[in-house]
Amino acid sequence: MNEKYVEEIFEGIENLGFYSVTDESFALLHGESNETINQSCMSLLINRQPIKFNDKTIKLVFVLASKDKKEHIPAVITWVRMITNTNVIDRLTQCNDLPEAYQILLECERKVV
Repeated sequence: MNEKYVEEIFEGIENLGFYSVTDESFALLHGESNETINQSCMSLLINRQPIKFNDKTIKLVFVLASKDKKEHIPAVITWVRMITNTNVIDRLTQCNDLPEAYQILLECERKVV
């Protein structure tokens, strides 16, 4: 992911609003799939202090980048299953470090795949 893709994410927020911020849980930010993406990936920011997006407050920000319009779909499906069927959001919000966050994600993923 490069700077152009990040700019695209901000442009999307400016044009479409905060549609990607859920009800006080997390944000899933993304831009358009394009040539600026070298490899499909997802990153996670866990913030101790709440982040305000207009009237919504969150602590978790995911950023999704996909090389094409389909490659990310299995990851999004798994993510939806995880937030629907596990306590992944609560656990990530309370975790203390990167290894713990990684273990939480692996455990929750195993429960839904």
